[in-house]
Amino acid sequence: MPDILSLEEVKKFLFEAKRQNHPWYPIWSAALLTGMRNDELYALEWDDVDFENDIIRVSKSFNKRTNEIKSTKTGYWRNVPMSSELRTSR
Repeated sequence: MPDILSLEEVKKFLFEAKRQNHPWYPIWSAALLTGMRNDELYALEWDDVDFENDIIRVSKSFNKRTNEIKSTKTGYWRNVPMSSELRTSR
């Protein structure tokens, strides 16, 4: 079984990253608060983010081997809810 951070560990990690104003804080918070895969985050565009409805549409992924955008691992799109914590994480 892979090691997975507990909810308390996630909270501590994000709190410390924000407190230190770490440049990767927005990326880490997006990954941890949405469950999106690394390649999905890399392919994310502003058009995929619906601030009005607090939804992120995950419809593509980045393929590092071919250096191109492709469909997601499962082959279909999904909507990911944007929590208030993510919405305010800057």
